[in-house]
Amino acid sequence: IESFLPCKKCIINANNFESVEQLVDVVQNLIENREHYLELLDWKNTEYDADEHPEFEKLRATSVDSSICRFAKKLHRGKEFSLKECGSSCVKEVQLLQKLSP
Repeated sequence: IESFLPCKKCIINANNFESVEQLVDVVQNLIENREHYLELLDWKNTEYDADEHPEFEKLRATSVDSSICRFAKKLHRGKEFSLKECGSSCVKEVQLLQKLSP
């Protein structure tokens, strides 16, 4: 499952533990130790690098998250919408196209 994630160390994979008790110990430690919990969330503060996550990029390229960019790109031929930059610019482009439509 790790190869399909957009980050490293961003989940607790239950398959990595030999027993339920070991998993419970880790989760309990996160509950009791805020510093360890924040370390688990540290990936959110790290800049995303698509080259480090090729399997996730394959999923993202066809996911509903990026559908607005793919839609805008098809409607507005010639203008490139990079998935890395996908966001409000694509939404604004689709809104403009909606205003221009009959």
